Amino acid sequence: MARGRSRVRGSCPSGGTRCWAVLLGTTMGLVMSAGLVQEMRERWRNQVLDSEPELMGPESGAETRARPREPEPRVYCLLPPHQGGDGDLEEARRVLARLGFTRGGPQSRWSLLWAHGYPPFSRLLPWGPPSILPRWINHFPGSGFLTSKLHVASTNLTFIPRAFHLPEDTRLLVAQAKEQPEKLWLQKSRSHRGIQIVSPHDVEHLGADVFVQEFVQRPLLIDGRKFDVGIYVVVTSVQPLRVYAYDEEVLLRFCSKNYLPFDPRDVLSYVVGDDYTPTWEMPSLRRAYVDHKYSHKQTLAAHLRSRGMAPERLWDDIKKAIADLLLVKEPQLNASLQGQASHWKFFELVRFDFLLDEDLNIHLMEVNMSPNLSSRHFPPNRLLYEQVLFSTLQLVGVATSFIQGDTHSVAMQVSDRDIQTHPELCLHDCRDSCKHKCQLCEPCLSAAWRSALKEAHLEHTRRWHTRRVFPPPPTGQSGWDPRQEARLSEHNQLMAWWFKGKCLQDITWCF
Repeated sequence: MARGRSRVRGSCPSGGTRCWAVLLGTTMGLVMSAGLVQEMRERWRNQVLDSEPELMGPESGAETRARPREPEPRVYCLLPPHQGGDGDLEEARRVLARLGFTRGGPQSRWSLLWAHGYPPFSRLLPWGPPSILPRWINHFPGSGFLTSKLHVASTNLTFIPRAFHLPEDTRLLVAQAKEQPEKLWLQKSRSHRGIQIVSPHDVEHLGADVFVQEFVQRPLLIDGRKFDVGIYVVVTSVQPLRVYAYDEEVLLRFCSKNYLPFDPRDVLSYVVGDDYTPTWEMPSLRRAYVDHKYSHKQTLAAHLRSRGMAPERLWDDIKKAIADLLLVKEPQLNASLQGQASHWKFFELVRFDFLLDEDLNIHLMEVNMSPNLSSRHFPPNRLLYEQVLFSTLQLVGVATSFIQGDTHSVAMQVSDRDIQTHPELCLHDCRDSCKHKCQLCEPCLSAAWRSALKEAHLEHTRRWHTRRVFPPPPTGQSGWDPRQEARLSEHNQLMAWWFKGKCLQDITWCF
């Protein structure tokens, strides 16, 4: 060994090429082994995360498992009316901003499209890149079947004044006028403009493309004014049908002139216009609404009771009428929905306007698509509009949407166990069958029904100030004949049966 060098035990002698190669190989092996161990640890960690539902039990069913992704910003897109600009959507912009949304254009990664009119569904597909979040659209394809004045008025339901479209229905109108010569008729256009009363003698001489409807001649008056009651309604599903009404409040609109003495030339005495008289200016209602801060609905109910009328019957009749009309229009809505992209979530916010007569019978005058929710003309209505908007967005899931779209985020809101009902049937009568009601038992549950039941469950937990109108609650709504259930489609029968099962488990589902 050379002088001045101490030999270290285990080191290689000078010139020991083989020894140095062995030492280098050993060192590299240790480094690679450490990296391999780290990689295996990472793989094991990912496998545990991805298989967590199995470790916790078979809760996820056939759902696709997805790793948590980076949160996406909440973006909404507005399609304002051609005239009036964004002012008509001011309350919508304000509520969405409070919910943490920012506004984007049609090409942005929007998760909510709010259109004032009928959206261009045929052009929605190329708008913007795909998003991991659901994409909500505030109109159903075919919603015009529900909101068109002609479609609604020509529906053969007892609470809708009979209507005729000329010249096609001229012969029928003339025959009706001769059969009931005491009746007056209201002539209007499809845009609800140019309204005037015509007598039976004039119906034969009306022009083409005219819309004529029976005039309700004994309206209920408050302080001498005719008025209508606006009910905000949200449709969340067409097949199966699910409909909710904003139950906390209504919109009262009074004519700007007294009804009597009746003058058919004075349209403002019998038509509720844009410059209607609000509740707080009505002498008989001002004290309850202004001084005691009761809602429009509570104020009207108190006034009706003071006149010996039962408002409970009124609300029940209105809810049943809403359900009846939606059931009639359901086939048309469902047909229009076919072929639409499954990743879109449609909902519809409309306002049903009812006229009341002296006997408290209801008469549906129209269903408003994109009802006015701007408080520019009547600032005191701002809170009402904001509450309606928030309750609607809460109900459909926009206000409470989870940023992560993975299985775990969904399961912690509603799991497979949460949607199971009727154990006495599923455990015994449906052991060897998947027919009829057994379709909703876990072994028979399809992916489509699993999704529908979870959506229905979430709507119930998110309903806020809305209440279900259809399927009707098992209790709390008179006027609904249980025998009508037999005439429902299979989808609606199953949905109603599922809600009854939830009612048996928890009384809060019963109303």
